[in-house]
Order: sequence, then C-alpha cells, then structure tokens
Amino acid sequence: MQPFTISFGEQRAVAVQASPHTAPAQALAALGLPPYRGIIVIHGGAGAMERSAMPAVRAFLADAVVPLAQAHGLLIADGATQTGVARLMGEARAAARATFPLLGVAPQRYVTYPGGPPPGKERYPLNPHHSHFIFVEGDGFGVESPLLVGLLRATSVPGFALIVNGGKIVMEEVRAQAAQGNAIVILRGSGRAADRLADTASAERASLPAGTRLYLAEVRAPAAFGALARRLLSLPAP
Repeated sequence: MQPFTISFGEQRAVAVQASPHTAPAQALAALGLPPYRGIIVIHGGAGAMERSAMPAVRAFLADAVVPLAQAHGLLIADGATQTGVARLMGEARAAARATFPLLGVAPQRYVTYPGGPPPGKERYPLNPHHSHFIFVEGDGFGVESPLLVGLLRATSVPGFALIVNGGKIVMEEVRAQAAQGNAIVILRGSGRAADRLADTASAERASLPAGTRLYLAEVRAPAAFGALARRLLSLPAP
C-alpha cells in the first residue's frame, strides 16, 4: 500500500488506496500518521444534510471537537468530501489553524481531487482541509463503511463514534459500531438519523442491540460534550 500526496494549493494531504478487505490497522500504518492519544470517528450527513442544521453543527464542531482534538492530539476521522459534516469539520479545523490529524475515508469511485480522477457527475470533491485520506475501492456508497467503523478497533488508543445528522448509511454504520461494542455518542439537535436515535421511542433506537453503549450530547452544549469525551477517552480534565 503506497502512500501518495495530494496538493490543494498550499495545503497537502497524504492518501492511500485500500480494498474493502484491507485491515484498518494496515491502512492507518501506511499513512504514517503522527502519534495520537485517542480517536473519534464521525459518522455524519453529507449531501442530504439540511441547510437549517448546518449553523449549529458548524458551531459545535468549532467549539467542541476542534479544541478537544487540538489540545489532546486526537485523530478525527470522517467522510472526506466537500459536503455536509466532513466539509464543516474541515472548515472548523482550518479556521482554528489546528494541526491534529483529520482523516477522510471515502469510496474511490465517487471522489475527485487535484491530480486524481477528473470531476464528473458522480464524483465529489474532497475537502481540502483534511490532512489524510483513505480511498476504498468498490461500487456504491457504503463500501467504505467497514473500514471507517473498523478504525476504532484498529489502534491501542481509546475512541468512540460520534453521530452527527446522517441517513441510511449512517444508521448502518451505527448498528455496526454497536455490534462491535464501541461507545457511540449521539449529537441531539443535529438532525435526521442522530435525532431519531436520540428518541428512546423511535424505530431507529429500537433497532440497536441490547446493551449498546450509547451516550447523548447536545449540539448547543459543547462544554458538556467535552467532559463526556474526556471521560470516554481517559483524558485529563482541562
């Protein structure tokens, strides 16, 4: 697995191409990431994310996730493209001039980037503020999901999944995280799948197996999220 560099003007990112059967630990090792103390895997809405949800989610990422990741040297992983939560995450990192590793995981067939596949109707630009990418070969959105979910068990550091907005694929990823016994934080107030999961009477909540390690965070309460995240990641108090 040979890493290569993507240049976004003055910004550069390291990327690798993986098969759907590549072990997540192997993909992480190939990227040559800097040391990190914990990992948060964000499963979030993309092109179908409501515009009305974006301001609150943008503020949450800027006020809660970015400072935490920068202060403690965390690895953040998400969906990579210039849409939805991944775009907001990249923009929040850039606005803060943060240096923590931000890893985007996406299906190779559906992305375009400088020096790579040309733009097309079914190709989405990458967010240029990510530092690393994994492109997963295969057909259809969701081919990248097993690798993204598998990142939490691919390292020796603590981690959890953060669910922000999302649709059908995110729900499938949530069930996969639950099946692996991973901690899952639901961001209530971010819309769609996340809000339905936050509702204890919803069909989405009922679809999770008994004993799922589920925690709730509020989109307008970044400080409370920080306290929860530090507890789940075994990080010191500020």
